[in-house]
Amino acid sequence: MTALLLALVLAAQPSPCDPVQPAPRADPAAAASYRTVGDAERASGARDTATTAYRLAASLDPADPDSRRALRELCETEGAAAVDPFRRGVERMERGDLREAVADFQAVRAARPDAPSALLEGVCLYRLGDDRGAEPAFHAAEGDPEVGDTARFYLGLIALRRGDSQQAAPLFDGLVASSGYGLVAADMALIARRSGIFTVSALATVGWNSNLTLAPNGYANSGAADGNASIAASALWRPLGESGPYARVSGAYQQQFSLTAFDSGSGSAAVGWQLGHADRALVAEYAYTFSTLGGAPYLSSNRLLGSGWLTFGSFTLTGTYLARFESYMSVYEPFSGIFQWAELRGAWWFGPFSRLGLGYQLGADGTNVNYLSWIEQGPHADFFLQLGRSFRLGVDGWLGFRTFGAVAPGPGVVRADTYLAGALLAEYDLGNHWTLQANLGARQAWSNLPQFTNFAFVPSVGISYLAGF
Repeated sequence: MTALLLALVLAAQPSPCDPVQPAPRADPAAAASYRTVGDAERASGARDTATTAYRLAASLDPADPDSRRALRELCETEGAAAVDPFRRGVERMERGDLREAVADFQAVRAARPDAPSALLEGVCLYRLGDDRGAEPAFHAAEGDPEVGDTARFYLGLIALRRGDSQQAAPLFDGLVASSGYGLVAADMALIARRSGIFTVSALATVGWNSNLTLAPNGYANSGAADGNASIAASALWRPLGESGPYARVSGAYQQQFSLTAFDSGSGSAAVGWQLGHADRALVAEYAYTFSTLGGAPYLSSNRLLGSGWLTFGSFTLTGTYLARFESYMSVYEPFSGIFQWAELRGAWWFGPFSRLGLGYQLGADGTNVNYLSWIEQGPHADFFLQLGRSFRLGVDGWLGFRTFGAVAPGPGVVRADTYLAGALLAEYDLGNHWTLQANLGARQAWSNLPQFTNFAFVPSVGISYLAGF
């Protein structure tokens, strides 16, 4: 957008306050002619034409004091009412004074039809979250050959934001051949077909865990490794689009090939509200989850979550907090209590196709038995890279330091663990809705109690489906 604004500023009438660049070759005679035109135009009240003439005269004759004096006088008398409203609107937009910029662009359009002013008015209103006001401005600009593609791109973003994927996808499709928006438009068309007021998703995977029982390092246990197959599905309803209330239901089941005591399943329902859009928003959510382990009831939990993010150019700052009230069943009942987790995260975009995220996490599990309670903290990092139209790579790493709440029976010491985990994810889109996935994950735990030092390698492959309506 910065390049577009620069081009529009260069296309606007020059200000008498702008510096005058000397011409490559002086021509005093031509300068005198331009000065005469400037005097006549200024006397008739045509400030823009007079400014252009004086600037040409001063450029062609560096020794011309009269034209420079006239430019200074025009600059000094160029009060707020005399300033070119388009130029002033661009300057205010660059400073972030969006409401004032909208008024300037509307003043230009009130005097005459002007597609660049309509476009920038729409951009300001879009950034302010006023999609209803932005749409007519973009429609007024979309017929112009110079700025029409940008107007249609924003119309697609507005449709996407309100959940209208049926309108958004064709708008982005129409820009795929554009030299300015080709690859980005193709990606946005894909996003549009995978989002909407109602979205459904599913994931089926086959994987392997080298240490399902978390046996300590060096411990001989031939049954510790096992393969698995899993399936997960969810549905999300956003009746008002991106900003507003939402409801979600999801379920998952994992079947072990041999160690069936570790078969797991879960079902979850959530309701929440997002106030804001992709660049800045607040989210509040409640979720209930019921889980099974080995075919028997395992965990019932109620979760409260709050999150918010704010974008400054290519940087997004996110804060998240959740509290989960956990009720374990059967022999796992001592682990019941309140689990809390928080993260502060910053993400930097390096162009449209790569992103680096850095965060710090803090967690606490307050269980019914104090020596099972713990506090954990540590950094987290992730990196995303888009390689071509359909292929993506992601890398994720986490380091955690966990200290338990009291001396455990038997060892006579307070347990302290360190965890290092990482994963490499590759995705390849098979079309508008299907994606192949491959994941290589690993986790190492070190503990002052040797029986809790262990390593696990967890690779998996899968296929996912995502569609919006």
